[in-house]
Amino acid sequence: MIILLGHTGFIGKEAYKLIESKGLKVVGISSKEIDFLDRNSCFKLLPLLDDETTLIITIAINRELGDSVETLEQNIQMVSNIARALTQKKIKKCVYLSTADVYGHPNEVITENTVIDPKTYYAISKFSCEKILEIAANQSRVPLLILRYNGVWGPGQRNIGYGLNFFISTIIKEGRVHLWGKGEELRDALFVKDLSRIIVDITLSKSRGIFNIARGTSISFADMAKSLRKVSPKKFKVYYKKRTDPGFNQRFNIRKLKKTLPKAHFTPLEIALKETINLAFKQDTKTWH
Repeated sequence: MIILLGHTGFIGKEAYKLIESKGLKVVGISSKEIDFLDRNSCFKLLPLLDDETTLIITIAINRELGDSVETLEQNIQMVSNIARALTQKKIKKCVYLSTADVYGHPNEVITENTVIDPKTYYAISKFSCEKILEIAANQSRVPLLILRYNGVWGPGQRNIGYGLNFFISTIIKEGRVHLWGKGEELRDALFVKDLSRIIVDITLSKSRGIFNIARGTSISFADMAKSLRKVSPKKFKVYYKKRTDPGFNQRFNIRKLKKTLPKAHFTPLEIALKETINLAFKQDTKTWH
């Protein structure tokens, strides 16, 4: 059985639907069922675990909701309570969704061996959670899979930062896209449905350890805006803002991922954009606030 913590969230929802579509037994748990900020949550989770359980952890307070010491403490508290359960019950496998933010802003192409250098409270909390789960998993001899992703976007994302979903939001509300500088920075924009498919496939494999989840091809914010022009049902203007920070590029080497999942594929950008923006225009624009 698969237990997915955070099945109502942006990523968890897609992964949950995909697992169900494969005919696998899956139980979704959100904060309504178990509040992992509560120390006693450990005792609510324990009865659900056995040696046939695969546990997927997607719960987190995202950086867009506030990058602070308080959210850092909350993310660590939630995972600490889950780890407390893992030390008391051996399960089949534990999968943790971390973040590529743990690498900071390196000048080099990012691999799983890139030096850890978190620049935000959120990134610090996620790396701390990795280590907490690593110790708990080692104690119980549970295989641990850590997935570091970044730049995820797609339909239904509510907590959005600078990037494709933010651009879609401002096109709907303002008829414009705002770019910092000339929009020259590069990002590896990962479509949520591609991420969810990889999460499920790699979870069902025998893999363990750390994997970066990315497309392996980066695109500038300016080129994102150009791609949006091709699919947007509404015309928009592009405005440029003076930079307030140096900015950085982001590139990933996904050789390890491709070796493990050689059939992994990624949705062409314009197809993913068309699906996302068309749905956004049909929905209440409050979804994109």
